Amino acid sequence: MLPNLELAQWVTPLNAVGFIAVYIALKLINALYLSPLRHIPGPLFAKSSGLYTFYMDMAGCRAKTIASVHQKYGPVVQIGPSEVCFDTMDAIDAIYGPQSECIKAKWYDSVTRDGVFKIRNIADHRHRRKQISRGFSPATANELEPSTVSLVQKFIGIIEEQRQKGAMEMRHWFRMLVFDLAGVAFVGESNGALQSEKIPQFVLDMDNAFLIWDLEGRFPLLMWFIERLPIKSLQHFLNGTNRLYDYSTAAFEKYIGLYGRNPDRKDIVSKLVQKPTTGVEGLSDDLIKCEIANLTFAATDTTSVVLSYLFWELALNPELQSQLRAELQSPSEAPDSGVPAHQSLVKLPLLNAIIQETMRKHSPIAMGLLRETPPSGSNIGDYFIPGETVVSMSTMLAHKNPTHFPDPNSFKPSRWMSDKSDPASPDSEASGGTEAMKKLYMPFGKGRHKCAGQAMALVTMRIIVAALVLKYGVRLAKDAKVEDMDWDDHFLIILKRGCFLDFTPV
Repeated sequence: MLPNLELAQWVTPLNAVGFIAVYIALKLINALYLSPLRHIPGPLFAKSSGLYTFYMDMAGCRAKTIASVHQKYGPVVQIGPSEVCFDTMDAIDAIYGPQSECIKAKWYDSVTRDGVFKIRNIADHRHRRKQISRGFSPATANELEPSTVSLVQKFIGIIEEQRQKGAMEMRHWFRMLVFDLAGVAFVGESNGALQSEKIPQFVLDMDNAFLIWDLEGRFPLLMWFIERLPIKSLQHFLNGTNRLYDYSTAAFEKYIGLYGRNPDRKDIVSKLVQKPTTGVEGLSDDLIKCEIANLTFAATDTTSVVLSYLFWELALNPELQSQLRAELQSPSEAPDSGVPAHQSLVKLPLLNAIIQETMRKHSPIAMGLLRETPPSGSNIGDYFIPGETVVSMSTMLAHKNPTHFPDPNSFKPSRWMSDKSDPASPDSEASGGTEAMKKLYMPFGKGRHKCAGQAMALVTMRIIVAALVLKYGVRLAKDAKVEDMDWDDHFLIILKRGCFLDFTPV
């Protein structure tokens, strides 16, 4: 068969450039004149192309870029052909409130396996929360306290050994501690990270997981091809997300082999494998394995980030350290373990204010949590947003609202210590402050999708902070710089360098 010479003559570089120009022109015309979002301000490139958000997500600068877009264009901005970001008080309930009609965005379909984190359907999510709620109650967090205390004692021993060698990179050590605590909480056994000379593979894989999931969600066919390239290093990198679930599968199967399905134990899995006494059916083994991996991931990175920034802020403020130490010494004599009981910590105003202020200024999730409007659309503030539009409000911007958090870039725990402060409870995310501050404050998320492990995280942080502050004074390492604590965000924030601190016994 003879080649089609007419077609070959027609497909020329000049014509190809022409087609590309026409395509771009049509995109611009749609963004400027036809799109139902055309009246919302934003960069023209963002309005006309998904490449804008693709670059932000790959470069790890979504939260910072969106902050600059808001600064230039105002409180409501378009950052994608079908994506709008808000920085207004009235958007919080409309997007994240318990009565919101918005659901999680399609982005969640590509991340993690079938755990509560990714479920988009409102009814299905509510059902799953009921299924796992027994494992994440404040009572469960208190039951795990002896195990937490034991690991914190080991951690103090490691600090005592390592501090004599020089400055410690505490982001690493807090990750190891919290990863071990997660193992104890879920399956009753430490992951051995504190005692290992190598960083556990699970922890290494966490850093790349959201990047891989994002690529798989955006380019499924391309990633299918890339995953089959016979390049060993590439295969190892891309297989990281599978290894997360290999870990949880092995941990669960070992647990069942040791303790069976009706163990008289206090860990979370013991509550998930037992048949519920209520009308809610239990989880299958496969779903329990998914939840172990997903929630271990979530707990390890979020809590370790908060602890790193908290001790960095204390290192910058010796007077605040002294005030906190005095508060911690006031309730009672220190127990023989050297680790205060959580019951003596839960209502300490300065301790809780420092934790809250750290999560305000340094939220482990800086970007806005992505939601999607219902098919019929939704009124958000002064705008009607068409159906199936991705909407969000940046956690970082909410926490740095200058009207309700004056001098927002300064670390001021006192802002949470108003005269009308409510006593903290083991699972309260915020005490003190104004109602507007509490509404803007969302380090654990908001509404129906609020973090299931909130109570456990707060109990853990109170115990760790109290134990270390009573034992040590902390200061910045000799060569530490502010830039060390800069971060990228791939859903969770990742420190670019590290948190280098010196610990000295008091």
